[in-house]
Amino acid sequence: MSGGQSCTCEKKDRSKWVVLMRCGNASAFSGYRFTRSSYSQVGCEMCGRIWRTNAKYVRELPDRMVEAFQTAVEENRQSEGVES
Repeated sequence: MSGGQSCTCEKKDRSKWVVLMRCGNASAFSGYRFTRSSYSQVGCEMCGRIWRTNAKYVRELPDRMVEAFQTAVEENRQSEGVES
């Protein structure tokens, strides 16, 4: 079971997908401490969607800090003329 809505881009371009949290999560349930999991948090730098998945393609995606992800999403939206 995955969580969140995955990429909504018309053309799914995995080169724009990054891992924000690999093989784990940090939620209120765990006191926001990192907890190992088979799921990873993935984001699309074009549409800004974030989702959790345990799909095999995650192994091929680069890691990215959340702040760098947010900056990339904002820059891509500006270059596409999309308002935040």
